[in-house]
Amino acid sequence: MVMVAVARETDPLRVGEQAGFGDSSIAELGVGLEKSNPWAFDTAQFDSILKRLKVVLKWEDVEIGEPGDGGICVRNKTIGLNFIDVYFRKGVYKAATMPFIPGMKVVGEVIAVGPGLIGRKVGNVVGYAGNPMGLYAEEQILPAKKVVPLPPSIYPIVAASIILKGLAAQFPLRRCFKVEPGHTILVHAAVDGVGSLLCQWANDLGATVIGTVSRKEKAAQAKDDGFHHVIIYKEEDFVARVNEITSGKGVDVLYDSVGKDTFQVM
Repeated sequence: MVMVAVARETDPLRVGEQAGFGDSSIAELGVGLEKSNPWAFDTAQFDSILKRLKVVLKWEDVEIGEPGDGGICVRNKTIGLNFIDVYFRKGVYKAATMPFIPGMKVVGEVIAVGPGLIGRKVGNVVGYAGNPMGLYAEEQILPAKKVVPLPPSIYPIVAASIILKGLAAQFPLRRCFKVEPGHTILVHAAVDGVGSLLCQWANDLGATVIGTVSRKEKAAQAKDDGFHHVIIYKEEDFVARVNEITSGKGVDVLYDSVGKDTFQVM
């Protein structure tokens, strides 16, 4: 029997407005935030966070069973909050069932493995992001092939907060278009979680990185993140500015997570 946080209805949660937190960037609302013990799963702490947010999540006891073939049971240590959780909670994205358990990224310790499983063992520390959703829980069964071993050098809170964004950055950088030294790239939404990672990663790969933001405060953050050029697209024609920066050559690839506001001018 384990405890899970169950959403029985949607609610108008807005992280910044209700909780006074910033972006969904860190385990701001993660579990395991005790500085003296980053592995502590404090259900009382999590419960107090839920109350502060005035949410409809409730702790409930459920049976999760034992892992089957190819499965592992993970005891969660740090649970990350991502905007996709908020979208499901608000009803923007529809959960497959109602009620449902939110949660898309986590770090935990393997406490049981399925029969005959090779490559994972009890005591391994692993990270996980994506489906199946349901990581607001003390423990859960996960497919072993989808968890990532976590080296001791990476702090659990950092891993839980960044794993989903890291995957979201890796896919366009290394699979959609493989960025190499000498490339010039343009990143819209430069200082959201993924944009910041795209910049730093592309920098490390030897690319010239141009970013667009909506206001001056974000421009300062983008420069701190390492963007070589920053364009405030609400004040400048970013197409003209990109042509100026690149001497009319344009960019090798554009990564856009804004969509509607930028699509018509690309």
